[in-house]
Amino acid sequence: MHGHNVDSSKPKDFKKSMSKFIHYCKPYFLAISISLIISMLSAILTIIGPDRLKVMANVITEGIKEGIDLNKVKIIAISLLLIYLASAIFSYLDEIIMATVTNKFSKVLRRDITNKINKMPLSYFDKHAYGDILSRITNDVDTLGQGLNQSLSTIVASLTLLLGSILMMFITNYIMAITAIVSSLFGFLFMGIVISK
Repeated sequence: MHGHNVDSSKPKDFKKSMSKFIHYCKPYFLAISISLIISMLSAILTIIGPDRLKVMANVITEGIKEGIDLNKVKIIAISLLLIYLASAIFSYLDEIIMATVTNKFSKVLRRDITNKINKMPLSYFDKHAYGDILSRITNDVDTLGQGLNQSLSTIVASLTLLLGSILMMFITNYIMAITAIVSSLFGFLFMGIVISK
């Protein structure tokens, strides 16, 4: 009963595996959608913050000669505080929702795997390595859970930050924005050439 070495790094049928993954996520679609919206809002508020700081800096700079409008500075400072506080709250809520979803998802998946293994004939265990079976119950479920918990929100937040930052750059100064984007693209191209060598 040594078992055979099986290369399980990639699924044999990716579409089937993905459809099963989506099937297990279905009961949590609403929670995941809310989490992604909250993640987007948090990223948007993070982008708005520096713009409000710019307005405050302009008010202070303009007021150096004639006198600083402290009332206006105070209002901007309070709005800044509220923006960053709301961003932090949204980020915290996003983490709580996704952690709850991940735990429930992992619990259901482990329960179904246990039920499946209990129904498998003994001949199955003769043909598969014990380590491979244990890995599927522990490591693979954990990996799926971590991917669900971290990847989705991170991708949405990162995309929102990227697009929002580009938009804010163009609003502030389109020439500098184009320069920054072109130089970044050249940097990535050069990096790609160096890595390929």
